[in-house]
Amino acid sequence: VGGGWAVGGGSGTTLTIESPCIELEGMTKPVLTFYTQFTKQPSSFANTNFTFQVQIDSITTGQTTTIYGPVPFGGPREWQQQRIDLTPWLGQAIAVVFQTLGSSNLAAINLDDVSIIDETTPLPGQPPQPLLATLDITDATNANMQEVSSGANGPYHKLGYHPQISSPGYNLPPPPPTLLSFDFEGLPLQPVALLSGDLNPVNATFPNIGQMDIGGPVDPLSGVPTLLTLHASGFAPLTSFDLLFFTDATGKLSLQTTMPLFTFPGPPPTSPPSLMTFQAIMGLPMAPWVALSNAVELLY
Repeated sequence: VGGGWAVGGGSGTTLTIESPCIELEGMTKPVLTFYTQFTKQPSSFANTNFTFQVQIDSITTGQTTTIYGPVPFGGPREWQQQRIDLTPWLGQAIAVVFQTLGSSNLAAINLDDVSIIDETTPLPGQPPQPLLATLDITDATNANMQEVSSGANGPYHKLGYHPQISSPGYNLPPPPPTLLSFDFEGLPLQPVALLSGDLNPVNATFPNIGQMDIGGPVDPLSGVPTLLTLHASGFAPLTSFDLLFFTDATGKLSLQTTMPLFTFPGPPPTSPPSLMTFQAIMGLPMAPWVALSNAVELLY
């Protein structure tokens, strides 16, 4: 969804943000996705009459339909991705309308990453390799809202919680820790290496092994991406932590941790920042000896 959005209304009444005309043609299953985050000071908890909703204005038929909400303000401070099927408007010209109703003191809703995708369009990332190399972080999903178990192309994303806001006027209690489960699946009793780097789909391709979707520029001599961090490796274990990185007799490995709390000055960011993107190398008992998992980006 590009530019040309219109803003109407005013503070204390109704505020609308309306997209330009969007033609839902040439798609099979159009889906509207966007992130929401609610913010308000504790003093305004009892003085909030805001609600938020999303509507579709069909320019073709002249009908307006509420597809999300009304949702009272006071929702989660974590960024949440919303997904709405637009198949009923397939072939029509529409406008997407985000709207707040009512009034409130010191309350706000943040929107980001508004997109209309075709769920049948394949993504560019490495897909999970069932029984060889898969990585999931607590029910991660790709841009088409498909889970790792679907076997669909990555990259996948896992949203933790929003960082604590420390600036004046945003003295909110920190959110509870988010439990993260790193779940690997491959062949039984095989070593695992966990890497991270910036998300970079189709960064390097290794025949019969997979595609690396993380890291910096590819080194011309080794053919391996640079700017990677090795967190642990069962291939050449040097620490007791490395010794954990082996699949069990069923081919699975599961490790749990909590999302760290990040504090920074200033107002809430306008989009979920990326912490890092993980990808696993899974051992094989025969050539080519290793396989690459899908990549999972951790957002906070």
